[in-house]
Amino acid sequence: MDAAPGSISRSSDGDRLAVVRMRAAASPSLVAVLAAIATPAEAQPESDWEHAFATYVMAAGMDGTVGIGTLTADANVSFSDLLDHLKLGMMMAYAAERDDWTIGVDAIYMNLEARTDTPTGLQFDSEANQALLSMDVAYRLSERLEVLGGLRYNDIETDVAVTGPAGGPLLGSRSESWLDPYVGGRYTLPLAGEWTLTLRGDVGGFGVGSDSAWQFVSRFNWQLSDSLIMIFGYRVIDADYDDGEGAERFLFDVRSSGPVVGFGWRY
Repeated sequence: MDAAPGSISRSSDGDRLAVVRMRAAASPSLVAVLAAIATPAEAQPESDWEHAFATYVMAAGMDGTVGIGTLTADANVSFSDLLDHLKLGMMMAYAAERDDWTIGVDAIYMNLEARTDTPTGLQFDSEANQALLSMDVAYRLSERLEVLGGLRYNDIETDVAVTGPAGGPLLGSRSESWLDPYVGGRYTLPLAGEWTLTLRGDVGGFGVGSDSAWQFVSRFNWQLSDSLIMIFGYRVIDADYDDGEGAERFLFDVRSSGPVVGFGWRY
């Protein structure tokens, strides 16, 4: 990947060019060789970008609270209830790497719903369409460790219904979007054979968008071929967002977590 640095200084360039002029008539082949050696390093081709694309699914359970105005509902979906509540989950990632720098993009879309019954006879129903788009830049400090920073766009559409023993439900619906800055790191550990382990974590929000937000990913990578990778892992995404007051309040304090499986391609 790294371009080979030039090994000849400008003064030595001049000496070799002088030799070329002195012996041009006697040795044309020597002229060509010395002229190639004297070519400045800047003229050498630069290293190319390497690209990677991955598509995967996350079987996520949810744990937290959503609120619209005065309506608040628990959004608790255990992993055992997942198949009844996960309508759609789609995730894609792209990375471009050159030398010690990596640019990454990660997109997630999930549609989940949850129902909670209380001892007082109230029934809370909540549904959330959650889309996240992250873009970050990473710099390699060593062979295994990278530091990164970026922005994460959150777009949430939430419906909340509260039904009591006496009658029909109270309904609330709201869409909200915000942007979270974040910083973090990534560590890659070679394992036996064609396996590697990648650990990634980031923290963000800082009151700019979310009050707090964090993510952790543990991922095993199985190199099936020069270009094809299979991915197994576990991912946790947490966001605590609370904005507005009274009827205008929007609360989304939810943690999504679960196993991840997918494929990646390098080219």
